[in-house]
Amino acid sequence: MTNIERDARSFFRGLFILTCWNEERMQNLGFAFGIEPWLERIYPRGDRRGVEARGRHLEFFNTQPYMAGIIVGVTARLEETAFRSGADPARADALKSAMASALAGAGDAFFWGALRPFALACALLAGWTLWFCGWPAAACLAMCGVFLAVFNIPALRLRWTGAALGYEKGEGVVRDVERMGWLRRAGRLKSLGKWVSCAAAAAALFFPPFPGAASLPVRAAVLGACLLARRAGAKTPGAYGLLVLGGLAAALCRR
Repeated sequence: MTNIERDARSFFRGLFILTCWNEERMQNLGFAFGIEPWLERIYPRGDRRGVEARGRHLEFFNTQPYMAGIIVGVTARLEETAFRSGADPARADALKSAMASALAGAGDAFFWGALRPFALACALLAGWTLWFCGWPAAACLAMCGVFLAVFNIPALRLRWTGAALGYEKGEGVVRDVERMGWLRRAGRLKSLGKWVSCAAAAAALFFPPFPGAASLPVRAAVLGACLLARRAGAKTPGAYGLLVLGGLAAALCRR
């Protein structure tokens, strides 16, 4: 099996990590399914240690699904090292559990807390721009396309490269992940998303593509109230939604 074939199989299987989610061991079946191409490469067919390895990877596992590929790669590297040296593979299990917890927090903050609302803000801005230009049908398609592209390009890229990165770096991938600064990236993306959502709200407020919009002072007051709510501590997705919905409400309000 070539590296490309292995990476492709692992990537495809990683897309289904949540399909067999269960309350007792959560993502264990999905993880075992994803690491199987790597175990086939490490252990000869019918080897007792390969059977034991597959059994170990049916234990409890839970992390952010887009980060799981990194853990698959690291675990495969440690499994291979243990197989060649005859060492106890318990270290692979311990590191797998530790990384699952650490990457879950970082991945949730970036993908769910920052990237997803940012993608929604970009989609709304793109759709409103096309609607204002007189292409309402294209606006709907653009919103769907922009949201899917902005969110899925980085997500799928990490899913494709994660396992190979984890296998190449082994335990050293922990330092690489730290240097990536996922929480720092999430904070920057939230800030950028705030301004994109402000642009979408301003477009709805000040450039409504229909007659009978509210007066300029009313629209400005709604926008100011939304910004104050964000500064008061409203969570990012809620603040984005409040900004855009507030703009739409004011734009639709008759004089």
